[in-house]
Amino acid sequence: YPFLFVVIIAGLVAAMLSTIDGFLLASSNTIVKDIFEVPDQDSKRGLKIGRISIILLALLGTIIVFILNKYGKVNLFNLVYVTYSAQLALFPAVLVILLNKKVSAAIGSFALISGIVGGLGVAFYASIMGLMTLLTWAPVIGLAVSSLIIASGFFSRKN
Repeated sequence: YPFLFVVIIAGLVAAMLSTIDGFLLASSNTIVKDIFEVPDQDSKRGLKIGRISIILLALLGTIIVFILNKYGKVNLFNLVYVTYSAQLALFPAVLVILLNKKVSAAIGSFALISGIVGGLGVAFYASIMGLMTLLTWAPVIGLAVSSLIIASGFFSRKN
């Protein structure tokens, strides 16, 4: 059924573009508000910085993906696991930081960074070494690292 194939592929492409768009917008918002400290991102300065940062981030991402694919021999499909690893590692730390003030921001930041580095490290290692079974575990490893650090911070603060 060619029509069904086209619909499925269109849905996959739309999901990928939506994810990329979300990453670029979130990164741009962070750059405008946190780095340049523009309080009103809808101002002329905020929009200009936001648009320039989206273009630069897209170019940087494209170059990184090209280098990983061409010279690092990292399959583009495997980069999905890399992205998913980073997203999944964010979940426990962001959830606890937003809902519970007992965990310090330093522990939350350490959990975020450790979870992302752990998941990405496993994903890159598995991808380069061709270990597909390990690659599928990369997001879970990133989530586990982030969760363990958050749990240790949560319980150490209660005592």
